[in-house]
Amino acid sequence: MSSSIVTASFADLVKNKASVLSGAISRIVQPKFKGVENPKKYEGQMRSLLQLKRAPFPRQARLIAASSEHLKKNDSLIISAEMGTGKTISGISIAYLITLACQGFNKNPIKPFKTFIMCPSHLVSKWASEIEVTLGKKDKAAIPYQIVIVKRWDDLAGYHLRALENKTYFFILSKETAKLSYPKRATYNMRKRLIVNENEEKVLSYQYTCPDCGCILDESPFKYHTPDIQRVCDCGSVLRQVDKNKSSNTRLSVAEYIKKQFPKGWIDILFLDELHELKGGDTGQGNAFGAIASMSKKCVGLTGTLLNGYASSLFYILYRLNPRLMKETLKLQYKDVERFVELYGAREEIYDAKESNTEGVVTKKGAKVSMKEIPRISPYLLTLLLPFTIFLRLDEMNIELPDYEESVELVEPDKEWLSTYQNYLSDIAKEVREDKRVLGALANDAISVCDLPFMDFAPNFGQSFYKAPVDESFITAKEKALINKVRDELKKGRKCLVFATYTNLGVSKRLQTLLSERLKGFVIKCLPSSVEASKREKWIKDNPCDVLICNPELVKTGLDLLEYPTIIFYQTTYNVFTLKQAARRSWRIGQTNNVWVIFMAYKNTAQRKALSLISKKVAAANSLEGRLSLGGDLAGLEEASTSLQMQLAKAISSGAMGGNDNIETTKWTFVPREWDAFESLYLELQEIMQKNAKVKAKDVDEPLELKPSAVPKKRKTNPLPITLIDEDEKITIYKRVRRGKMYFDEAIDVTRAEIQLMVQDNGPIQLSLF
Repeated sequence: MSSSIVTASFADLVKNKASVLSGAISRIVQPKFKGVENPKKYEGQMRSLLQLKRAPFPRQARLIAASSEHLKKNDSLIISAEMGTGKTISGISIAYLITLACQGFNKNPIKPFKTFIMCPSHLVSKWASEIEVTLGKKDKAAIPYQIVIVKRWDDLAGYHLRALENKTYFFILSKETAKLSYPKRATYNMRKRLIVNENEEKVLSYQYTCPDCGCILDESPFKYHTPDIQRVCDCGSVLRQVDKNKSSNTRLSVAEYIKKQFPKGWIDILFLDELHELKGGDTGQGNAFGAIASMSKKCVGLTGTLLNGYASSLFYILYRLNPRLMKETLKLQYKDVERFVELYGAREEIYDAKESNTEGVVTKKGAKVSMKEIPRISPYLLTLLLPFTIFLRLDEMNIELPDYEESVELVEPDKEWLSTYQNYLSDIAKEVREDKRVLGALANDAISVCDLPFMDFAPNFGQSFYKAPVDESFITAKEKALINKVRDELKKGRKCLVFATYTNLGVSKRLQTLLSERLKGFVIKCLPSSVEASKREKWIKDNPCDVLICNPELVKTGLDLLEYPTIIFYQTTYNVFTLKQAARRSWRIGQTNNVWVIFMAYKNTAQRKALSLISKKVAAANSLEGRLSLGGDLAGLEEASTSLQMQLAKAISSGAMGGNDNIETTKWTFVPREWDAFESLYLELQEIMQKNAKVKAKDVDEPLELKPSAVPKKRKTNPLPITLIDEDEKITIYKRVRRGKMYFDEAIDVTRAEIQLMVQDNGPIQLSLF
């Protein structure tokens, strides 16, 4: 009797056994938020959200209600929401709901509510304008509030000492400002003494002494003298203090000022935008994050890419955001990163075998050469995060979005340079065995030479040398493929966003020249890396073009590039955060065209292998966010590799740089779902409130209707509108100026772009609506 084993993919198993697995999970996991089971309990919150000038979408409203409920009894929350799902409006609405709930924590009476927002510098003005659009302007605002843009520590001076008005204060500071160190001066005591000089004359001497032990640190016969004071006295006293006499033009550390001057818990809630960028250990931004978080009652992290594929990227974030979890529950110290990786990630131990038996089989004896973390996530990490993390994907919003298609285009390499390239890599691979310092050159040159075959390359160490077999007039096969692809897209009326990574080697400028010469009548422009982050949005608006070329690092956050529905990665970034965010620059709410994302690479080269490695990291990151790759998208290229450098070294040494070139594409198409009980009640309340509302003339506070949220056929209701922020719209603010010992507010009208310039210029900035 014969038998056969039936196999199925894990994705198919989950799909076919969804009801069984769902029932088992429901018995094990008991959600604290009961919005779906008992939506009536949250009717008050729904009505409050619908009174905002820009009401959230139903799925956003559910997230906001769940977040507010969680923060009433807990101190930390992470919102891991995909790019374009509205993290900014969610954060503003959470602060709004907690304010309405008598500041939400201990049912205190109405009092000033202090919200801090720490974000990248180019998002400061976005937060300010989004607050105004969401809450409303002046007397039409849903709640009284005031916006304070913090540029330096003295923008906060006195706030913790004086009585504040009963309103919500939004303090917005960039993470770059938060980390900057404020000026310090030497601290000492000065005393005058009569001494006898070498001529036996009595003269006056100025002595500078330690405030603690009194020892003389410096001495001068001149009254106006700058003493040379060491940083630490022999007695151990630190001889430095804040220099309050420095001009207000000096950049200061806001984080350290808050830590030293503000009472603990003065900040009611802290929002950390782009939380993943604060993953560093002993870094300026990481320490600033920790300092401000320690002075806050509640902390909320906002991110679109929580994980970069490595478990260690979460260690310091969790230690600062939820120290009780790390210290008391997990019993981890600040130095226990490796222990955390051992529990929730994966690492590779490499041993150098020293002995073998008579048959030539290598024994297990040997010395451990190295240990490194690999991009893999343990399922236990998800169980660790679930109690205080909310995940949201764009396709869960139930909003009709255009199709999203991701594909890989592999190009046949040119024969003119291929053999020279292969020989060069083979030579480097041999040198790597003797000198590991050449490994970096192997990883970089193996990828970049393909796109720059007309340039000479040589590692800093070793004897290998790539002598260009072609000159700059040679047009590579990949460049030709890019030209053809862009031409086809432009003929269809689709503008293109082209990403290039090795911009420091002149790739962007070369592509701009080639595309301009061969695509007459179309405007091709390069976004220079010299444009500051806060000015890039304005630069793009002031420089309209058909094809925009730039490094993906320049536009990975804060920019909605809806006008470019075709995104081409001419060169792929190998940073997971950057890749995931840059790929979604145009696929977001408000997009009306299908979005196509194309990754280009040469066949049978290290570019193909490197693409496989980054796809593995993407797969690991997606698994944490609840996504399973079915083999057709970028994550479907996953291979059993550990590090980019080691993968390329092995592939080059073995000559195996090919891979499966027949890659199926994946296309996401919107399929409407039934609204759940919470969303249905939210929509019913919206319809009732709209009917009961008085008819009034539309003004600038009214949202603009662009595209409705998708409502299933079984239900008819008025769609929620989408609001776009006008870059040139004037915002009335108050600039805080000092006259003598008093502060005054001067009303001025500025645009978002002008706010960015004010953030960079000198002078404290305070925005107020009342």
